[in-house]
Amino acid sequence: MGRVKPRDLGADEEVTQYGSADQPFRNAPRFAEGEADLSVILGRLTAEQAGDVVRYGALGGGRDRARHSLVAVLRLAGFTVTHTPSRMNACHASVTFHGDWNSQVCDDFDDCFE
Repeated sequence: MGRVKPRDLGADEEVTQYGSADQPFRNAPRFAEGEADLSVILGRLTAEQAGDVVRYGALGGGRDRARHSLVAVLRLAGFTVTHTPSRMNACHASVTFHGDWNSQVCDDFDDCFE
């Protein structure tokens, strides 16, 4: 089976951000570690489903959580959402912001999610 090719995302597509119960959801890339984006998963997944994707099926001990948004909501807030499939996650997408990712942008990102 070949690698999944990136595709254009529709405005009405849902995305899921995975988080662990012992940490706040990430709302900015870890720039000091070389990151330039935040990861989301295409589709509306439960916390358990999102954990399975992120941990590649390893057990999570019930500490998973998830939050959801629409591609359109993120775009309206100024973010770019791009399908960036990987060998391990065909439904991976990246969220970027072109500009200074400051505390207001962090708040705006958080506000995009339910």
